[in-house]
Amino acid sequence: MEDDSSVGAFSVPQVGDRTKVLNDSKVSGIYFKEVPHFIFTSTSNINRDAIKEKTGYSWIFLSPSMEKLFTISYRGKSAKDEIDSLVYQHSYCIENISITALPVYYLQPNTRIFVKDEKTGIDGEYIINKITVPLTYNGTMSITATKAPERII
Repeated sequence: MEDDSSVGAFSVPQVGDRTKVLNDSKVSGIYFKEVPHFIFTSTSNINRDAIKEKTGYSWIFLSPSMEKLFTISYRGKSAKDEIDSLVYQHSYCIENISITALPVYYLQPNTRIFVKDEKTGIDGEYIINKITVPLTYNGTMSITATKAPERII
């Protein structure tokens, strides 16, 4: 692009960095404290299999008279979670990789993975953007991932 053209005034070096503005009415707090893992259930709805599956949770059994005191609540989004999401999505937008491998069924989008391949020079953490899992017994899955920024503590 020529700098003396009418469009040259809008080139990347001339315009510079721009702020990304995001208006989200669902953000209801700056950050939320970590919530302990409790499961409230009534004594009439005891599912022994579910108790065995949900390790790491504390089960609290309510009497029928106490059930009416609890309602389902939603605390909304936090601004910190939204900022973290934007940093992961837009920090290394140029460095993407595609992987073809045997299916790994527990992977999901927005999962951080570590990839190291000496042949191609790939070494680092990536956030999975897209997964394609075959329905055949002998197929291969496809993963598309974006380079993740360094962890900020």
